[in-house]
Amino acid sequence: MVEVTVFCIWFPVQIRTTLAVMKIAKPLLLVTTPIGVIGGLHAAWEFSGGLAVLMAAMVAVMSCGIGSVVYTIRREQAGKTNTGVDPHP
Repeated sequence: MVEVTVFCIWFPVQIRTTLAVMKIAKPLLLVTTPIGVIGGLHAAWEFSGGLAVLMAAMVAVMSCGIGSVVYTIRREQAGKTNTGVDPHP
């Protein structure tokens, strides 16, 4: 259980609420996002083949960008934990 404090700008009263941790959200997003992308590409292919090619190229570029950021962060974290020295002084 996670306790969340909510402040409302309309009422000067502090409202406290307890929310259960949603453990299903991450797996659900990991499953439904690729299904939605595939569905969008299929719909684009039915609408216009060139549109689907452009969408696939955009998804590929975005994936490469996100992948390079994740790779860089992991490499820098590994460098800091192994040597204890900042790789970029």
